[in-house]
Amino acid sequence: MSLSKPQKPFAEMQKINWFYVSSEEDLNNAQNNLNVAPNKPSPWHLKCGCRTLVLKIVKILSKVESLSFSPTFIGDEGAKALGAALETNTTMTFLKLQNNCIGSEGVPSIAIALEKNTTLKHIILSHNGIEIKGIKALAAALEK
Repeated sequence: MSLSKPQKPFAEMQKINWFYVSSEEDLNNAQNNLNVAPNKPSPWHLKCGCRTLVLKIVKILSKVESLSFSPTFIGDEGAKALGAALETNTTMTFLKLQNNCIGSEGVPSIAIALEKNTTLKHIILSHNGIEIKGIKALAAALEK
């Protein structure tokens, strides 16, 4: 897992051929690299709401290698759902959760997932409300 060199994940992210999800049909036809946060939210995004959107994505997570939820503002509830799914995920190598309002209640779920998940290599968590306690939990998880 790499958190020390942000340039590398960003460079790798640029090489990914993202599949943009803007409808239920897109989700059903999901491919390896999902971007759930287009520049302009579709009516489907707005109708689903962030928590529901995360729960829908979690159901197909076993097909996904790269996932960008940035920015969809999934918050702590979305982070908890995603963290639980990541604990057993064996396909995802890249996760972008930048600008998602993840704070002190959601970070522990992500940290637990990082302890258990052996395939995730890059995670971007910048521009969230992660406090010192959360940062320490993430650091401890990465040391294991």
